[in-house]
Amino acid sequence: MANSAQMIITRWGEAQSVSLSSPDLPGIVAAFDRDPSPSEIMQIAIAAGLSEDGEFQVHIEETLTVEDVQYFVRARHDFRADSRLAVVDRVLHEISTNKEFRDHATKDNLDDVIIIAALPADTIAATIQSASPRQPVNVASVSPVTEHLSCVAIVRDAAEVSGPSLDELGLGPDSPVEKLLQMEHEIRLSHDHELIQYC
Repeated sequence: MANSAQMIITRWGEAQSVSLSSPDLPGIVAAFDRDPSPSEIMQIAIAAGLSEDGEFQVHIEETLTVEDVQYFVRARHDFRADSRLAVVDRVLHEISTNKEFRDHATKDNLDDVIIIAALPADTIAATIQSASPRQPVNVASVSPVTEHLSCVAIVRDAAEVSGPSLDELGLGPDSPVEKLLQMEHEIRLSHDHELIQYC
């Protein structure tokens, strides 16, 4: 029995359908025509192995397909959800209009792209809580000063090391996303399409 779980509500664009999944409770198969309520999420999570007194964190994920690539853009749904969803909207716009942004994004093992929208002050650990082990994700945020959108790929529990670790970059799990994304240019120059290792 799990004591906590990350629950992802995926909205399937124009199809007007919604699914629920969890990297912590892989047995979940649930579909809706609207976002599920907290009680519905809890019932499904308990049936999939969450303890009855367990807790869950909800993430909202929007989908978009461009040039046969499926993009999943996700954000934690908490008291700052509106600010994070504004970053989601910005990311979706860049995906639709900016080929360089699309080319820079790292694909997962299914050739999809997962992007997690964060706020600059969010910690790296909290931001990638919903990422599955060995599943590359792209962390994106908007600078509060320049309004520039930055994006860096990261993976936890990687099967093979292909890029620098957080330690090598002078960062740790509790470092803010802003510090990671300030290194985007340097990382892209020296480690193009290599993943930062979250250990």
